[in-house]
Amino acid sequence: MVSKLTSDSLPSYWPYPLTPKPGELLSSWLARNSFYSGLNPYRFCQRLLPNTPIWDRDIDRYIPIKVAEELSLLSGISCTIIESMTFGVMQKNAYSNWSEIESVTPMILSLGMHGRSRFHFGLQYCPYCLNENSYFRKCWRLAFNTHCDQHGCQLLDACPFCEEKIIPHRAEHVDLCWKCKRNLSLSNVSEIAASVIPKKQRLSVSPDGVICCDLSLGASSTAILRNFRSLIKVVVEVNHDKLVNASGSKKLQFELLRVNARKEITKILEEILAAWPESFHKYMVRNNVTQRKFSRSKYDEFMTCEIEKLPIGRKVHRVYKPVVYTEELKNLKRRSIKQYRVDRSNTLLKDCVDA
Repeated sequence: MVSKLTSDSLPSYWPYPLTPKPGELLSSWLARNSFYSGLNPYRFCQRLLPNTPIWDRDIDRYIPIKVAEELSLLSGISCTIIESMTFGVMQKNAYSNWSEIESVTPMILSLGMHGRSRFHFGLQYCPYCLNENSYFRKCWRLAFNTHCDQHGCQLLDACPFCEEKIIPHRAEHVDLCWKCKRNLSLSNVSEIAASVIPKKQRLSVSPDGVICCDLSLGASSTAILRNFRSLIKVVVEVNHDKLVNASGSKKLQFELLRVNARKEITKILEEILAAWPESFHKYMVRNNVTQRKFSRSKYDEFMTCEIEKLPIGRKVHRVYKPVVYTEELKNLKRRSIKQYRVDRSNTLLKDCVDA
């Protein structure tokens, strides 16, 4: 059992801190340091930061200032560099860029953290990059990134051997699977992810939340990002059945999807943006999309003017009329919900028989 370190015995730095790699995630940097020190990441962080939870939160998404300052003091790495290894800036600016507040930060893949467990495939990797340099990059957590620009192969979001989620700090080394212990960088990409994309993808997101797009749409970067994020919801609704089959889940929020489903969405967005705005109208007309599909979200002027050119669509009036809800049943529901259900069911059955 590791005893808690006191403030007197706590060193002002750890003996051999490794320098962060270009574009490295904070969790990857901490894991590499722990393995280099001969400790597993849990014990390593417990000895450095007693009573400070590290691995039961998404520290790549956001790290408290106090924790960043303590890591800076212990490692000798500046606080600015430590914060740059997270999506803190994007996290802070996310809700000022989006009118709708969501539980998941837009454009950052969700890990689905619950204690030490993960329920989503939120960390991707390129086997070639991992083989060349064993650390996990920030760009692999961005939802639009579905392939490696350098090697042209599709990113993997699970161990190719056992299909488990990628959790480097639970493994014996950064590039090993925590479940089957096999080397993630030795996977045969030509068989596992053969979809080579020779050109650079049209859409990408920088760590500070700015979308990079090779189109001149006469709008700011944040406006483009906000509008295309809402456009994704329409694409998902139009291609619902196809995406359910690709993802294996009915939860189709973009940041929760696996790489194959996100690849399909990205491919559709590429088609829509290919010759804007003609390609946008061509796709919407082919799929019978009307203005009604866009009514749930707010759009900026450059999108609104194109949406208004689509057919208005038929307005559906839905009026809820309770079948059985008399004053007697209303009073009974307050007294006994069980008896209310029985009496209501009997009344409905009687009405059906009489009909």
